[in-house]
Amino acid sequence: MTPSDWDALETLYRADPRAVRARLETEELSPEARAIWEARMAADGHLDAKPKAALRFSYPLAMGTVIALPFWAQYWRDGGFDPTWAFPWFGLLATLPLMAWHTLQATPDKRQRMLLGMGLATGATLVVVALHHFFQDWPSSFQLNRAGTNVEGNILEQAKLGIQAHDLMLFHAPVMLLGITGFIWCRRTGESRVAFLRNGLQVAIYAALIVAAGGLFTGLSAVMAEMLDLDPVPIAVHLMSWGGASALAFAHHVWLRQPDALQKVLPLIAGLFIPLFVLLESGFLIAYLAKGLDALSRDREELLIFNLLLGAVIGLVLLHSALKDSETRLGRILVMALVVLGIFADGVAILAIGNRLLEWGWTPNRLAVLATNVLCLGTLLALVPAFLPRLRQRGWPEVHGVLNRALTFFFGWTVVVALAFPAYQAWQNREFDATALDIPTGSPQDILEAEVDDVKQDVEQAEAQLEQASEALE
Repeated sequence: MTPSDWDALETLYRADPRAVRARLETEELSPEARAIWEARMAADGHLDAKPKAALRFSYPLAMGTVIALPFWAQYWRDGGFDPTWAFPWFGLLATLPLMAWHTLQATPDKRQRMLLGMGLATGATLVVVALHHFFQDWPSSFQLNRAGTNVEGNILEQAKLGIQAHDLMLFHAPVMLLGITGFIWCRRTGESRVAFLRNGLQVAIYAALIVAAGGLFTGLSAVMAEMLDLDPVPIAVHLMSWGGASALAFAHHVWLRQPDALQKVLPLIAGLFIPLFVLLESGFLIAYLAKGLDALSRDREELLIFNLLLGAVIGLVLLHSALKDSETRLGRILVMALVVLGIFADGVAILAIGNRLLEWGWTPNRLAVLATNVLCLGTLLALVPAFLPRLRQRGWPEVHGVLNRALTFFFGWTVVVALAFPAYQAWQNREFDATALDIPTGSPQDILEAEVDDVKQDVEQAEAQLEQASEALE
């Protein structure tokens, strides 16, 4: 059995173990190779499995229809299409079909913990929905700012913290559910967390292509409907709802058919961007060291861009680690340079955020960013010894192992931000009542127009008083 045949069989085994079982029954293999594969399949619980038919798209078709039904029902009921009600549900709607698929495909001995993971994901989503219901009718930060000094105490400031925690929850909850999906996938396949991210990136690329093609198809369908003198709105609503609901499930099934289709493309992308980001990171460090720490700490937008750069650094290191088959000596040196520069950049970012905390006080946003930067710094520091062979020989984990451990801490902090932050702020603001405080409502434009009208009235009254005073003096 040649190495290429072995690699092909390994790829097939990861996609469909039962298909490998069928090949073992029909193909001639050496006794050693057959014994190795039979032992492996017996350990994984696949030895007695029957080969399955070709993977079809009936599952994503069914799941997409089930998920789209609530959106269709809203349109059928009142003729409107407003998906904002589903904001806290989006993460579960996207990941639950994938969790269910891998749970159904797992062996009975692994299924119990995977069902527990699905239960935790559903429970966490219900908590997110309850917290979203608590905050959803609150005034916006703009409206709170326009309330001025009419409200005594720090009620408005505390309410602003609650709004920040709610916004962070809506962003971090899908990431939390993605982490639970990763646990279920790793539990079934025995692969690492880094491998889950690598394969998840491929699914995301497929999903983006499917969404782009689906958007084009929806647009052309609407044009065709207009040409036939039909109303294009119902067609667009139904296609958009169903396509958006099923895109990730379809992308997942495409990946199941071709799990390694992008393996030759992603290393090229990583190899292209790693040296570019080394230069970019160096430029950022030089620019901000020249401008001074105070400039970075006072400019919120620049600090956000700086943190996005650090996120890209971690992402590239993850991608490089997941695609280690394409590793070269030059690539390893560039990644190490990226890590070392990232340590300095992360240190600058932590100092800037700490300066903001000392000067302006804590907020959920600042605390979330600070802790994330500390985790990034710890990860980058732990990666440096992983590039040194002597330390690895003494027991220090390789890059892959360091990142696997770091992802656990990132997931834990995501759970804290998604659930603990908004729960704490909901408790702190349990007696907040915007109506009783007479906080202005309406859009920012309406509020500003009303304030302009008030100013005009004040000016007119002042001018009238001046005219009266002038007449009295005459």
